[in-house]
Amino acid sequence: MEYLPNRDNATVGAYAGPPGTNGEITISSFPSESYGVSYADKPGGLVIIGQAHGHPETTEAGKYTESAMSEKDKNTSNSMQIPVYGVDAMNGSGKTGRPANINRANPDGTTTNRVGKTQGAGKYNTNGGFNIGLDALNIWGRSGSPKF
Repeated sequence: MEYLPNRDNATVGAYAGPPGTNGEITISSFPSESYGVSYADKPGGLVIIGQAHGHPETTEAGKYTESAMSEKDKNTSNSMQIPVYGVDAMNGSGKTGRPANINRANPDGTTTNRVGKTQGAGKYNTNGGFNIGLDALNIWGRSGSPKF
């Protein structure tokens, strides 16, 4: 279920963007150079404060997916001045529902591996998890780009 943001009420939310492929996603955005932000839905609309996507197991023979952020993730984070999160969606453990690592590319060009974990499901449910929205808001507010 999506939780849509509401700019009028100053609420943070999330929505699903267009589907990507195993290795590429597109962030639909409307950049505003005068305000130093990117809008998600229309110019002057919802402000993008972060992006999250899964890092699934590779489908290429002889290769594996690392628990880390890619150069594309780092470049996107830096150019948009938003944190970008990658959720490890690999099935290496064979235990569906286990909490997965969340890694982050930061607007300053660095990365933070294992910044948090997902909540998990079923017998692996931890009744907790990492709050990506709050973390993104804290980082976005310090990135220096917004001029509101």
